[in-house]
Amino acid sequence: MAVYDSGSAEPYTGRDAAVKIAFLLPGSFVGGGIYAIFQHATLLAQKGHHVTLAFSAGSTQPPMGLTVTSAVQLASMTEVASLPMFDIAIATAWRTAYGIGDIPARQYGYFVQDDERNFYESPFRTTRLLIEKTFEQPFNFFVPTQWLAAMLKQSFGKPAVVVPYGIRAEQFREATPIRPKGRKLRVLIEGRGGERRKRIDLAFAVTAAVANIEVFYVATDGVVRRDWRADAVFQQIDHAAMPSVYAACDVLLKLSAQESFSMPVMEMLTSGGTAVVSAFTGHNEYIIDGENALVVPIDDKAAAVHALLRLRDDPELLRGLKERARTHTRRHSWEEANDKLEVALRRIETTAAADIPALGEYLQSLHDYDTLCSHYAQSQRDSRSPIQAGRTFLRNLASVARASAANTDGTST
Repeated sequence: MAVYDSGSAEPYTGRDAAVKIAFLLPGSFVGGGIYAIFQHATLLAQKGHHVTLAFSAGSTQPPMGLTVTSAVQLASMTEVASLPMFDIAIATAWRTAYGIGDIPARQYGYFVQDDERNFYESPFRTTRLLIEKTFEQPFNFFVPTQWLAAMLKQSFGKPAVVVPYGIRAEQFREATPIRPKGRKLRVLIEGRGGERRKRIDLAFAVTAAVANIEVFYVATDGVVRRDWRADAVFQQIDHAAMPSVYAACDVLLKLSAQESFSMPVMEMLTSGGTAVVSAFTGHNEYIIDGENALVVPIDDKAAAVHALLRLRDDPELLRGLKERARTHTRRHSWEEANDKLEVALRRIETTAAADIPALGEYLQSLHDYDTLCSHYAQSQRDSRSPIQAGRTFLRNLASVARASAANTDGTST
């Protein structure tokens, strides 16, 4: 790969030469995917590579609880687009794949951390088509799980380098509980209450059906419904404080309908707890049912209730799952994962830089989609009834359709 000497404007090559890398992030917010990129950026910079974290929107400061070494440059999309040529620019979410071509680079990569098509349950197919289009491009693909590699290969014919997630085990194994434990089984519910796929409402329905337990809730997006009963609620908590929360709990109840990996489950297992999880795609990358956690079918409330009852009533089962959980997570290291990423970056060919086609023809669809979402959110805020909201939304939909047709000379996007 062509790389830069920090004292020269000309690229040079070499096995041990520093690589100039830009990661394009969708924004500065707390999330498993963002956390992973921060880990890789720090480790690559510590190895002597030149790393820039670019933010496509919002603040250019690290989100709450995340830090990077001072050697990592933080920049806005406008700033990074005017920097000298990078060796490789890497998109990290589907929206960033549309803007990655604005960053000057010899090669382009795409770190696909989930099948984001599953995030959208609306009747509109535009979003899913926009996401699929990013999977069709000639990127150098990186993924954290085997199932994502299989998806890209089978559905789009794209090979991908698997760069597993890691964990800072020492941060979780040495934490002091945020509150002392009592005799009751303490269940942790964690996630974005505003995202339906996280099934936070289902998790609370399950805990409500199990007597004689305590419930802690970490609302990562600040959403807390009045009917969700918890003994302690932590809203938008700093990620650095999470080890203390895990240490105070016995079991994490994670019933998401869709997850790529679920870093919180890994963190809970490392902290000395166990978990009851739904059979989301990717759970079997590190979870063995009955060995280190209990797995239940997706959206099966009765099975989840039964699993919690087993843990409440069988101390030996709980103890065994906890002990084996810690043993299993010892295999996951950020340093080892980063070594794999570094090797992959060095192996990218120096010739035939990726010809990422202009995705401009799809940008109008992306703009229309964003406008539509904005109109829908506004109609929900302004309306007092579902009927009125629906009428407002349909009027806005018609407006977007007319604008789209005008922008494409009469052809709808």
